[in-house]
Amino acid sequence: MPLHHIIPRHEWKTRFGNLKGLNAKDNTIELTMEQHAHVHAHYYAEITHHEYDRIASLYIASLINKQEALSLSVVARNRARKGEKRSPEFCIFMSAVRKGMVFTPEHCRNISLSKIGMKHTQKWKRETSLRMMDKVRGPYKPETKPRKSRIISPEHRTHISEGLVRAWKLRTRKNTSINHSQVIEKKEKYR
Repeated sequence: MPLHHIIPRHEWKTRFGNLKGLNAKDNTIELTMEQHAHVHAHYYAEITHHEYDRIASLYIASLINKQEALSLSVVARNRARKGEKRSPEFCIFMSAVRKGMVFTPEHCRNISLSKIGMKHTQKWKRETSLRMMDKVRGPYKPETKPRKSRIISPEHRTHISEGLVRAWKLRTRKNTSINHSQVIEKKEKYR
């Protein structure tokens, strides 16, 4: 009969920092396979809503194999860590690891092919535009001389984008050419 952990491994590690005592008698209970799958399904649906419980119930009920369970758990872990700030030590470590990496041309081509068709959503574009709106863009390195840049107001930015849209509509009309005098008159009107 399989052992069921009352406090699961992922929660034990976050609570106590290690796995000592995980398999102690007061943390384990013997269940049948059906009971074990039912307990994890119940945990997921009613109590914890934790993705690991859903994966465990599917695996124990033999609805997915071990490889699928492992890949789903990696996806669940990455979702849980999304937006998490990384420590400076970790960033330095990863930088040192990546410095020695050399990608083959085939690997570079595969990365390029995997990004074909990836588009940013309109929501992402809008949020990025708003985030960058009143930022003064400067140099990356603080020791270099700062660049002179101007801050564009939101009204001016929308005015520029409306003008670009109008110009694009004029240019894409069929069997018509741009009348440059009209464009110049409109520019003078907005000055």
